[in-house]
Amino acid sequence: MDVELYPITYWLVGFFGTIFVVGVVTNAAVAFASYHDSRLRNSCNILIAFASIADCLHLSGHIVLIYAFATGNLLMKSTTCVWIEILPIIGQNSGTAFTVAIGIDRVFACFSPVKYGRKNPIIYICCHLVGISLYLAYHFYNLFANLYPTDLICMVPANYLGKAKGEWWNVSLGCCILAVIVYAIVGVRIKMSNMRGHEMRLFKSLLIILATVICGYVGTFATANILVANIKVIDFKMGILMDLIIGIPVNISLATNYLVYYATSSDYRRVFKGQIAFVTGKTSTVRVIRRASTTGTASQSVTKF
Repeated sequence: MDVELYPITYWLVGFFGTIFVVGVVTNAAVAFASYHDSRLRNSCNILIAFASIADCLHLSGHIVLIYAFATGNLLMKSTTCVWIEILPIIGQNSGTAFTVAIGIDRVFACFSPVKYGRKNPIIYICCHLVGISLYLAYHFYNLFANLYPTDLICMVPANYLGKAKGEWWNVSLGCCILAVIVYAIVGVRIKMSNMRGHEMRLFKSLLIILATVICGYVGTFATANILVANIKVIDFKMGILMDLIIGIPVNISLATNYLVYYATSSDYRRVFKGQIAFVTGKTSTVRVIRRASTTGTASQSVTKF
């Protein structure tokens, strides 16, 4: 398609390409941390790993956008785009749901620590996954019920056509509000019980990440309203530019998880340092604690990257 676009449009596509690389690499590092270190394999850390994988899937949607601009084939049929972007759509919606699930996990741990410690972790995680699957099922129903053939630039949000986009935004915003309420309950409980150490550090990390998610959605919503209110004539090339600008806040939030955990969690920071040492060719020794389930004693092994 031969269309002269604003020069800044190409700079923004390059920005999203950078966000894709940084976000996928760093979120994969967060997810891998739970696989590598046994101290990061409790239920909460596993949910964090799933959330990071969801963010990787979400960010992978930028591959199609970059390809479209690199080849000049900007437009694609909506019925084709939706299937190409199916995994990024799953990541987009499940990432928000996992934020709520992690908050619910923390509520359970704070208010009933004994029952939390005795739960079956596999069944417990599966219950969360079932709930998130139902949430995804609603979004897919909303998506496909409003899908119709049209030409569009293939991006994840572009697949929500007609009233689907408004419903998707309202439900996602409601999910974020629920997350704020849940995390507020956890924060009050931690303050009242004077919790310290690992629980407090983990909650601090999760709270900052929640704040970045909320700021991302609020920033996207505010940017969209400001642009629509101030730009009277929206032609094709202006529409493309606006869509890219509107997506900046939420995409930045997707790429900050690693930095938050590195800055606020000593457990994650220790594993991240080992990962960095491995990538740079340096030797890193990481102590991994494995607890015996029958005796309650702890043994240590040394893992080298």
